[in-house]
Amino acid sequence: MFFRMILFTSMVTPYRIAFVEVDTTSWIVFELILDFIFAVDIALNFFTAYFDSHHNLILDRKLLARKYMTGWFYIDFISIIPLNLMMGSGGADYNSLARIARLPKLYKLIKMFK
Repeated sequence: MFFRMILFTSMVTPYRIAFVEVDTTSWIVFELILDFIFAVDIALNFFTAYFDSHHNLILDRKLLARKYMTGWFYIDFISIIPLNLMMGSGGADYNSLARIARLPKLYKLIKMFK
C-alpha cells in the first residue's frame, strides 16, 4: 500500500504542479490524509531495524534514531509540511507559491528508488 501511495504521489504531483492552478477542497483533504500517513511512516522509521556493514541486525533505538536523523528524516519531514495551506490564500503569488510548495513531495520518489 505504501509503495502505491509513493507511486501515486510521484505521478500526480508533477502533473498538479504543472497544470492545476487552484486546489479543490477534496484535493486538500486528500493531500492532508496522505501527509498524515507519511507522518506515521516517519514515526515508524525511528523503530525500523537495519543491518550494519557487518551484517548485524541493529535494534538499539538510539542507533536507529541516529541513523534516520542523519539520513532521510529531514527530507521526509519537509515533504509532509502542508506549505500550500500555511501560505494563506489570494492572488497569483499564492498560486505560484502553492505550486512550488508541492515540490518536496517529489523527494519521496527518490526515496522509493533507494
